[in-house]
Amino acid sequence: MRIPHDDVEALMAEASETLVMPRFGRLRAGEIDEKRANDFVTVADREAEAFLAPRLAALLPGARVLGEEEAAGDPARLARLDGETPLWLIDPVDGTRAFIDGTDDFALIVALVRGAELLGGWILQPRLARRLATERGGGVIRTGFATGPLAADPAAPPRGMFLGRLPDGTRARDRAAAQVAILPRPGGGAIAFLELAAGHVDIAYFGRGWPWDHAAGALAAIEGGGAARFLVDGAAYTPRRWNTPLLVTRAADRWSTA
Repeated sequence: MRIPHDDVEALMAEASETLVMPRFGRLRAGEIDEKRANDFVTVADREAEAFLAPRLAALLPGARVLGEEEAAGDPARLARLDGETPLWLIDPVDGTRAFIDGTDDFALIVALVRGAELLGGWILQPRLARRLATERGGGVIRTGFATGPLAADPAAPPRGMFLGRLPDGTRARDRAAAQVAILPRPGGGAIAFLELAAGHVDIAYFGRGWPWDHAAGALAAIEGGGAARFLVDGAAYTPRRWNTPLLVTRAADRWSTA
């Protein structure tokens, strides 16, 4: 299967430029809703997903699409992950609260999966013009990063970003503080994956998350020489498993000692 990287990136850029960024700092009353407590959605989320979904589907005849907002409206749509048909995953605005608050920590995410396989992933952070594209077996392409990935310093403690709590309810950052240099919590998980790709972060922990949150970033970490595994049993990341604590490391051999 040939993955149409240029077309995917062009669609994401168009969604960002025409639907997301025109709303940045300009959201009006009635354009922000809560799906549940502290889980926000805006008109930009909905319109960007509605724009991307049919256009991505058209890039690969026969492929299906699953977007965050569609699944929020009908959780039964998650059953699409059970099939073996190529499936596009869309997070139209990851870090919606950061988008609402007017900070840089939001991004658009698209991933392509087939069953349990991760095939491709794309992350676009509009405010900093950072883009990441990855394909299984094809490595990672980084655009807009100030420098290449920073070399790891084996003498220094690993740097980590932590989003969420451990299964026992403890804040993950508190448990790790004795061994890890804790970096500020990003506004969205996509930013943690971009920081991993930049080499600014060695470890990222996600207490929960959906396939559209993690599939693209997990593949990028793996293709960059890292590991993405579920904390509770060490199983490799799969988009068929969600809201399970996920630990991602920049170097694969660090996962077992993280």
